[in-house]
Amino acid sequence: AYLQNVWSNQVASIPSNPQVWIDSIVTEGTTIIDHEGLFILLALAGIWRFIQGRDSGQRYGTLERSLIGLWGIASVGSAIYVVKGGTVDYIFMLAEPALALFAASAIV
Repeated sequence: AYLQNVWSNQVASIPSNPQVWIDSIVTEGTTIIDHEGLFILLALAGIWRFIQGRDSGQRYGTLERSLIGLWGIASVGSAIYVVKGGTVDYIFMLAEPALALFAASAIV
């Protein structure tokens, strides 16, 4: 029921015409890149740095680093989910905490 409601019941979730999906990715994806591209790149660098253990803290083991890194990647990857339905402006905000944390860790 969760996947059906979250994935299939979203407006324009699964367009009947594949070209509509591609157009949505280009249009909405460009919006994300325009507004947050630098932060996304910094967040990806921060995730990579965290997974590799290059951050200053030694509090996490390999499993913890992998799971937190996976959460970060899934959060940033939420952009792929939201562009298909054209809900970038408010749903992509779910990724903002991960973007902020990992982008900051890449800078510091």
